[in-house]
Amino acid sequence: MMLLLASPFMDWLNQYWWIVLIGAVVLVLVLLVIIEGMVRRNKKRGKHEAKTGVIETKDLRVSTPKTVETFDSMGNVQVSVATQDFICKKDKTLKAGTGKDADLKPGKYTVLTGADAVSQFYVKIGGFQRNMKHGDVIILGDGDEITASTTTIILR
Repeated sequence: MMLLLASPFMDWLNQYWWIVLIGAVVLVLVLLVIIEGMVRRNKKRGKHEAKTGVIETKDLRVSTPKTVETFDSMGNVQVSVATQDFICKKDKTLKAGTGKDADLKPGKYTVLTGADAVSQFYVKIGGFQRNMKHGDVIILGDGDEITASTTTIILR
């Protein structure tokens, strides 16, 4: 019985072996193009992460700043805003999450003051008021809300 089924297939394979070969070559080429595209995208993402200090995936954002605060000649804190920063104005609430109503992604953020002369400020996270310093690190989970109580803050 097995010989009867194998014989027509073998005849077909002997007759059309070049179609099978071309199909295999095309499949390998398509896989190589897909793999090359993925490698390129990862290299581009790695350069962005190295440049900005922010690791960002589909649903998560983690900041890894090298330097958090700089001081001028009189000892006052200087503040600079980068393109990946989130600005939270006084009494404005930002929501972390992965949905459409979210303002920012869940993850690790460095909290910076938005005013040059202010080094300590109050922030409401999840309904609780906290005293923060320039450069403190917070972790926001899915659904967490953050409100700047005393001054504008920057989340990096």
